[in-house]
Amino acid sequence: MKIITLWHARFAVLLVLCFFTTPLIFTFSYLFEAVVQVPPLSLLWIALIGTGSVIIFSTTLLLLYRKSWVKVIEITYRKEYATVFLTTWLAIVGIFVMLNTFWQLTDYFFIIMIPLVTAGYYGLTKIGMLVFHVPLFLGSKD
Repeated sequence: MKIITLWHARFAVLLVLCFFTTPLIFTFSYLFEAVVQVPPLSLLWIALIGTGSVIIFSTTLLLLYRKSWVKVIEITYRKEYATVFLTTWLAIVGIFVMLNTFWQLTDYFFIIMIPLVTAGYYGLTKIGMLVFHVPLFLGSKD
């Protein structure tokens, strides 16, 4: 088992957050019905600007707290894993909302969602075991 510091765990969380910011914005715009009111291209620009600002903010945060977070080592990083878990599943919904906004794909819901959910589940299992030391199954021996 590899020793991971708090800085590495937060880096992984912020990397996932930066990667999935655009789908997350589409998820929340769908929840608050902004998809209907705002043109899709404008919503995409808003999401890309949001992604850029999250990247700048998270990089600044990582650089500012590097010295204190590198010194902290925990056995498991359950809070960070829960953040990655929630972000990933909301982003999978956001990817479908994005695809449905630009190309009307409601007829192909299961064809698109089954591979996305499978890839997300596999990725979360591997990230949970390797980075956060949190097995997705509680009975897992490692």
